[in-house]
Amino acid sequence: MSRPTYETQEHLAAEQRAIEQVEAVWGVTCRKTPKYYKIDYTVTAPNDRVVGWAEVRGKNFERLRFGTFFTSLEKAMTLVRFEALTSKPAVVIVAWKDGVYCYRFTVNDTRTRDITWDGRTTNSRGDDQDIEPVIHIPVRCFVKLEDMPSPF
Repeated sequence: MSRPTYETQEHLAAEQRAIEQVEAVWGVTCRKTPKYYKIDYTVTAPNDRVVGWAEVRGKNFERLRFGTFFTSLEKAMTLVRFEALTSKPAVVIVAWKDGVYCYRFTVNDTRTRDITWDGRTTNSRGDDQDIEPVIHIPVRCFVKLEDMPSPF
């Protein structure tokens, strides 16, 4: 049985706007990957060669509202695994209300960042499977898209 997804139309629209900005600023194409990949996008150069990987999130609040951005440890390990095994950069792109920001995941993150048992509470979603190990990245470590040189 597959798990439910919690992406709203607002989140998906914010993610699409972020992808369009990434493509314009960095001159790449972001291709949606099949769900079984566990990563949102494959990033390609104009010649269709794969140059990286991207996980994209849409948030309905400003970047500094919380001190950290967190994602499932499984998602972080997927990003790190893709980067390590392909030698292609893996980035997290977050569309906060006040801009699109990026962060490049590395194996160092899984070794040094705070990892907690967290997630949405059963009260907010009624899904006890949505509480899991998560990794926290300080939001100050994210760089505004326009200010970050392309990692690809």
